[in-house]
Order: sequence, then C-alpha cells, then structure tokens
Amino acid sequence: MGSGLSPASERAVALALSESNARMSRQSRQFLGVTPRRWLEYLIAILLGNAIYYFSLMPNLPESLRHRGFQTDWGTVVDLAVCAGVYGLIRLALSLY
Repeated sequence: MGSGLSPASERAVALALSESNARMSRQSRQFLGVTPRRWLEYLIAILLGNAIYYFSLMPNLPESLRHRGFQTDWGTVVDLAVCAGVYGLIRLALSLY
C-alpha cells in the first residue's frame, strides 16, 4: 500500500525475494558448493583409502611405487587411485541403498 506498485508487481517482487531467500538458504548449508554429507563421504574415502594403501598395499609394493613423505612420486598416484576407488565404492553403495 502506498508503494506505487500494482498488486501483480508486488506479488512478483515477493516471489523473487522468496526465491532469493531459498537460494541463499541452500547455499548457506553448503561449503564451497558441497553439502556436509558429501564432505563426510570425501573424508571417509580419504581415511579408508590411506589406511588400505599404507597398511595393506605399501609393504607389498615395489620400492618405486611406495610413497616417500613430502614428495610427489608414483606412490602418491597409487594412493590417489585407491582413495578414488574407495570413493567410487561409497557412491555406488549409496546409490544402491
């Protein structure tokens, strides 16, 4: 009332504001565009993948595929592949669940 807008314009503004608030609410529940559940999946995949690599695979790998601390080497690539594989299994299991 007294805003100088027609009722249709006022509804359009209200709708735009509610959509904006809903979008901001969705974004506030995310960190860097990812939901907390997805961050938890990442964390579990990294921890399990590293445990598998360091305790199961690394002692049995040739020296060239073993990771040496604070260096980028082929061991890092193998570790990454194991973590990515674990993440893929987590996503597969969640999609089947």
